[in-house]
Amino acid sequence: MRLCIPVSHNQGIESAIEPYLHQANAFVFFDTETRQHEHVPLQTDKNEPDERIRMDAVLCGAINRVTLRMLMTQGVTVYGTDAQVVSQAIAQFENGELIAAELEAEGEQQGACCGGHGHQHGEGHSHGGCGGHGHAK
Repeated sequence: MRLCIPVSHNQGIESAIEPYLHQANAFVFFDTETRQHEHVPLQTDKNEPDERIRMDAVLCGAINRVTLRMLMTQGVTVYGTDAQVVSQAIAQFENGELIAAELEAEGEQQGACCGGHGHQHGEGHSHGGCGGHGHAK
């Protein structure tokens, strides 16, 4: 399985996770079978698609409804994590500690939720969330 984890700076699997998927400068891709990882910056000079950007799952702290829906329609599962570095998120995934994100009903204020993380659904909770990053309580 090929995992995608958003990061700000390249330090391999010890890279700090960027809690908000849309604010990442790069992704670390980790293959759970080969144990290989790859850092892929999102700012490139190329205009053609990057073949390295393929994934089976995303591990992140927060995601908006539109991005979650897009990934889900492409068969990508999104898992919420409160891990601080990539290696911790991978360990959580492999130990079965992460919960897959779900879209909430259209009338709900929050766009996406991973469930089981104990966060409150209240005022100020206007974007999708997972893993305990940036939640209003």
